[in-house]
Amino acid sequence: MKPVSNGAPRRVLWAIKGLGPGGAEQLLASGAAVADRDAFDHTVAYLLPWKDALVPRFEECGFDVVCLETRRSAGLAWARPLRRLLQERRFDIVHAHSPMVATVVRLVVRSLPPDERPAVVVTEHNLSSGYRAATRALNWATAPLDDARFAVSAEVRTSLPGFLQPTTEVLIHGVALEDLRGHAGSRERVRAELGLSDDDRLVLTVANYRAQKDYPTLFAAARNVLDRAPRARFAAIGQGQLERDVHQWHAAYGFGDEFRLLGYRDDVPDLLAAADIFVLASTFEGLPVAIMEALALGVPVVATSVGGVPELVRDRQEGLLVPAGDPAALADALVHLVEHDDTRAAMAAAARERSAVVDIRRAVTRYEQEYRHLGGRAPAEPRQSTRHAVRRTALGGTKRIASLADLGPRRTDGLVVLAYHRVGANSGTEVDLPVGLFEEQMAFLATNMHVVSLDEGLARVLEEEAPEEPLVAITFDDGTADFVDGALPVLERYGLPVTLYVATEFVESRLEFPHHGVPVSWQGLRDAQATNLVDVASHTHRHRLLDRLPDDQVADELDRSITLIKDRLGVDAHHFAYPKAIAGSPGADRAVRARFRSAALAGTRPNRYGQTDPFRLTRSPIQVSDGMRWFQHKARGGMWLEDSARSLTHRWRYAGRTT
Repeated sequence: MKPVSNGAPRRVLWAIKGLGPGGAEQLLASGAAVADRDAFDHTVAYLLPWKDALVPRFEECGFDVVCLETRRSAGLAWARPLRRLLQERRFDIVHAHSPMVATVVRLVVRSLPPDERPAVVVTEHNLSSGYRAATRALNWATAPLDDARFAVSAEVRTSLPGFLQPTTEVLIHGVALEDLRGHAGSRERVRAELGLSDDDRLVLTVANYRAQKDYPTLFAAARNVLDRAPRARFAAIGQGQLERDVHQWHAAYGFGDEFRLLGYRDDVPDLLAAADIFVLASTFEGLPVAIMEALALGVPVVATSVGGVPELVRDRQEGLLVPAGDPAALADALVHLVEHDDTRAAMAAAARERSAVVDIRRAVTRYEQEYRHLGGRAPAEPRQSTRHAVRRTALGGTKRIASLADLGPRRTDGLVVLAYHRVGANSGTEVDLPVGLFEEQMAFLATNMHVVSLDEGLARVLEEEAPEEPLVAITFDDGTADFVDGALPVLERYGLPVTLYVATEFVESRLEFPHHGVPVSWQGLRDAQATNLVDVASHTHRHRLLDRLPDDQVADELDRSITLIKDRLGVDAHHFAYPKAIAGSPGADRAVRARFRSAALAGTRPNRYGQTDPFRLTRSPIQVSDGMRWFQHKARGGMWLEDSARSLTHRWRYAGRTT
């Protein structure tokens, strides 16, 4: 294991194929501008020496920039200088930003002695379908060696094979909002330089000359628009291998100055500020930087509904989305915005508001949190990673079978109680969700379900008349510090109430939970209470199983927990959760009923209105392998068969144990 550097900045290497003006490269450059230079010593390494347009931006941010290849045809010769660089500079983290680069980085890191190996972080920037089959295969085969993996959109994560998706965190990247918005004042100057009148409506695209950007569809749509909407004017910023083809297509349509090809420009924000509409005709995308920049500058978007585009632009709110490869639909959408000033103005305002979700500081902060966690850790062992992948694949099969049972007649009315344990602790366990996955789940609940506190849910369950819609309550078990650090900020963003069942001995005596689970502090719990979203409840004192303890020890477990919560937090613990979701003995059941308003077990099914014993509440355990697909089943009261199998397993697994 590589030793942690005490107090010194952690050394981080960003590795990417080139530093030309592409989307992923622009994201890195924006991130470099807001990186924590006191905590981290950054180097960026790239392979293609002729793709160096962004090198000055990194150097201005204090990054050391290294080109690993000096020949025009790079091949894999750069692996040797990469290995030498890792040995000489002893990086703590290597963060790769393309599948081909990531594959080689993983293997080179594995070739180093164990005490010299940095942790490996990978970000997937584009849909897997956009890469060659060999690149995809090698990337997927070596991906279990990653210590952390991110995808820039949910669509990008979905394009990965199933066994990689649960361990891939969706992290929407972004742009430097404040810097971009400072370019808004250049609108009049740039429009004058382009010869535009106040009555002209400039439609701008920022897209390099690649097949993915589908210039043929864009040109066909533009010809249609210009014939129908005389006020429209077009401009394109880009460069690339199809430059000759693009110019030939452009000439064939006879555009002249009505559609200007501006080539490469280093003043993209100024040009975006001058635009009235942004257009993108791509056949596939990851999370387009140009769209983020357009939103930041309040420019409505007309784009194809591919990749992560719908995650940025909501149809008929910040712009209009159309199918890929459909020039007629693209033209109709553009004509509508060119001709309807009020609609365009409303979408411009919505775009500026929407841009808050793409502030680059959010992504950089998450990366740096991961760097701090991984710095000094040995990279994941391949055997363990393979075991985890196989286990998660098997779990996925079990979930598929369980979901088939949901196809039959079943009742979904009632209170669904979701049971979480950890978020963002990187323990590698099934109950430790990546922050990005947890945020996706909370966003789904906030948008699609009626989330209530456990108190409100219980009150409704005990009523004879069912509410008009199913209810969901969120709970957490144990009381680890990552609840405050990882889960609570997300819950606050969406205003979702939660019940936290705390095993008080771990908090009081600072005892570590299994899998390096650091307990939350009492002050952390008080801070959580101050949000008015968190209700602290009992999970016993020492997390002991109550089906095998004498009655006096059961009473001690419960009373010590109740007393500590009252003394340290000034509140009464009204609710209780049985450790390991194993029901207590008859004596324990009586003791629990005498002290609390409810008691929670497991059981992936709703608590039915008017039919539920509040001391036998069922809860649906949420796992990493649930992803979003099976999570949505559980949130709606499904997957009961999976829990039946789990209950049998728990009885066997914890036989003879007391904790």
